Amino acid sequence: MKYKWLSILFLWGVWAACEDDAAVFEASVPAEGITFAPVNGGAVMRYALPKNTDIYAVRVRYVNEQGEEQMKDGSVYGDSLVLSGFNAPQQEVVARITVVDRNNVESDPRERTFSTLPSTAYAVADSIRVENVWDGFMLKANYEGMPAGEGIDIFRVGINPFTKERDTLFLTNCKIAQRLNQFVEVVSDEDENTIVVKTVDANGYYVRTRVFSGVKILATEQYPRTKLAVSDPGNFSEERGSSNDYQVAGQLGIKYLIDGDVKGYGRLKSGKKYDFYTYMTKADAKDSYVVLTLDEPRVIATVRLYAMLRTSSGNLPRPVVNQEDYLPSHVKVFGSNDMEQWDELADFYQPIDSEYENIWSCHSSIGNLTEENLDRANPVFMNLVCPTDGTEYKYVKVQCLDHFDYSVWNDQFRNFRNIFTYQELEVYVQKD
Repeated sequence: MKYKWLSILFLWGVWAACEDDAAVFEASVPAEGITFAPVNGGAVMRYALPKNTDIYAVRVRYVNEQGEEQMKDGSVYGDSLVLSGFNAPQQEVVARITVVDRNNVESDPRERTFSTLPSTAYAVADSIRVENVWDGFMLKANYEGMPAGEGIDIFRVGINPFTKERDTLFLTNCKIAQRLNQFVEVVSDEDENTIVVKTVDANGYYVRTRVFSGVKILATEQYPRTKLAVSDPGNFSEERGSSNDYQVAGQLGIKYLIDGDVKGYGRLKSGKKYDFYTYMTKADAKDSYVVLTLDEPRVIATVRLYAMLRTSSGNLPRPVVNQEDYLPSHVKVFGSNDMEQWDELADFYQPIDSEYENIWSCHSSIGNLTEENLDRANPVFMNLVCPTDGTEYKYVKVQCLDHFDYSVWNDQFRNFRNIFTYQELEVYVQKD
């Protein structure tokens, strides 16, 4: 008898489940209240659901570009849904629309179609270009829309070091930007290189591929500092010997700009925390400059301007609190062969109030001034990249136009005297 009742209960449960599955919400999708507008990578569906009814939500099903079925719900209190998942522009994409009650029971579906616009990862590919620069290339692109996490993977066709066979080798990646200007470093012995660029959508799918052949990598080498001289025609340099006063920085002079000490070992060896063995200008030094003289004219590739590494004690003297306020934010490089006619070669600029993590010197802090910390630290430098047109110059002028300004919270700590400091200069030229 017990088994009989269990069988009856089981059959009743199956019948009830089938009844639930077959249930249909007796409401209709309001055709006149639904419209579609194509957007980049999809479409926006706008809807207007009647109030004070049993309708709880609107539900849309469609198939995205990858062939995956998508389902999105819109609340009765909302008025739009974003239908995403497309890269190439689409026409007549079918959408099955239902309304849903609070028990998740759906109405009969109504079919509509929508169109889409190219996604960021699809559209930007047309504007991608590669330009020759020193020791690599510049990847450039323009995009008029608003990127939202899409990226670019960059490869070079070359010999795989593991298989010893020709392969597509990953170089780096970057985010898509409205004005992309990404330097890609390349080490290659080949006269001409093939660069492969693949755009990636926000879901990690490759969208489009561009191939650039015949890309030349222009190699550089450091110009020997033993053949380099530095001068101060404008008399901007603060020349000072040793100091025992915590308010006065010591061991300053233009000679330290080419002594090869890019980290500050001279300061460590002296044992005097107020002696810096670095370059600092006098006050009112906006537009100040120094001139580097080469033994013979060479094609200037880049100029490196090094920051003094920050330590937890013995920083530059008051009143400036933030060492970055002494560092240049805007620098230009010029070349000449007669010290009269100067050609602009490079222009580096960052806003004086840039987010700290974005400025060129943001990784300059090393903690205590110890040999171990200096050995472990990487030198920090601004890289001023010059044209690749083959013009040779004997004289190089490095001009500081502005500095950072991070102490706006208290005027007494700001660098109103417009003093600049940096640790070292290096010149790199086209490799013979």
